[in-house]
Amino acid sequence: MHRRKFLGLLSTGIGLGAGFGADAKASQREIPVHGRGGPGLDHLDRIMLDLMRLHDIPGGSLSLARRGRLVYAKGFGWASLEGRVPARPEVMFGQASVSKAITAIAVLKLVDEGRLGLEDRAFDVLRDIKPLPGERLDPRARAITIRQLLNHSAGYMHQPDVAAVSRRLGIPVPRLREDHLVHFFMGRPLDYDPGTRQHYSNFGFATLGAVVERVAGEPYGPAVHRLVFRPVGVQGGRVGHGAPYTPETARRYDKKGRELPPIDIPGESGGGWIIATVEIVRLLAALDGSRGRPFLSPDARREMLAPPPPPLKPRGNGSWFGLGWDAVRETPKGPSYIKNGGIAGVHTEIGRLPGGFDFAIAFNGGRDVPDTPEEVSTATRSLRTAVERVTDWPDVDLFPDFGGPAGPQRAHQREAGAG
Repeated sequence: MHRRKFLGLLSTGIGLGAGFGADAKASQREIPVHGRGGPGLDHLDRIMLDLMRLHDIPGGSLSLARRGRLVYAKGFGWASLEGRVPARPEVMFGQASVSKAITAIAVLKLVDEGRLGLEDRAFDVLRDIKPLPGERLDPRARAITIRQLLNHSAGYMHQPDVAAVSRRLGIPVPRLREDHLVHFFMGRPLDYDPGTRQHYSNFGFATLGAVVERVAGEPYGPAVHRLVFRPVGVQGGRVGHGAPYTPETARRYDKKGRELPPIDIPGESGGGWIIATVEIVRLLAALDGSRGRPFLSPDARREMLAPPPPPLKPRGNGSWFGLGWDAVRETPKGPSYIKNGGIAGVHTEIGRLPGGFDFAIAFNGGRDVPDTPEEVSTATRSLRTAVERVTDWPDVDLFPDFGGPAGPQRAHQREAGAG
């Protein structure tokens, strides 16, 4: 099943509840639900429960804000099957390539601060990193800009092979960092002239992670916390490179329900973040300016969502790569932008829908769920359909209830009035 169909089923709920009969009802009773949702949003519970049954998904989380107010934040199923730890809204899920959007926001903040420019040449910033002995930088790579790395037009099609990097550099995978990936790959020939095509590139975002470290003067994870998370009130969140499971993190499961090791992605900036959906939505509400002062300047936000410069063109369906986003669209109700991610045991999607809706979805496994992210325009339309069914939005804001990790007592109090 294609990822777009998978997330489309989540978003519409069409046909999922009907036809399962007593088995579906029994399954729904067996899946614990924790969190809160405003009145009138119970149909989102049913969509999530039906999908989790259909795909044998161990645990999931869905958070939704409307015009800067958190109206829904719930966890479903299990963060740990073995420990019977429920997936509460505060539980942190792996984000896979959703991490690219977080990296892009950090880069744009550095641009806002005047410490970096979108037309700056990336390898000028990284002049201290050299190709492997016997290799040289493709002359075309010297012109690669920060913008081109952000919108996947930098000339790279190949993806990092972590095992190959580890063998060649003689560095164990848990110790590999962005610098090592850049050192290994910068001597490879480009696949096309920068700025002439677009091709999704994990290496491009590993390079951006190294750029963030150079400009910010500190490691990537702490830099993002200082530049992005703390100013908007995001709590928790960490890069998962080599870190063990904790009670606050969801375990990953393969398609047969077997527990996988903790996320260990050397390219933290392209796929390593672990964070709760509530906190992702908090960031999105700050990003679009629906909750307080917009996090980015109008110029930076405009650049983030602008169509790619010529000769690049929007896709045939009217969407385009934004700076850090898979699919950006302009609509009569405002811009829409989406980012998704997928590796084994991690399936995520975040973004903004027209009309002022910010959302974040995360799952920790499942059957018939692909492990690679794809364009999600179908899922976007489906989620909008589900959200637009609501004609009377609840007058609630749950953000104050989710100010950070909570102990069992506080979590229980939160759920006392769950809708």
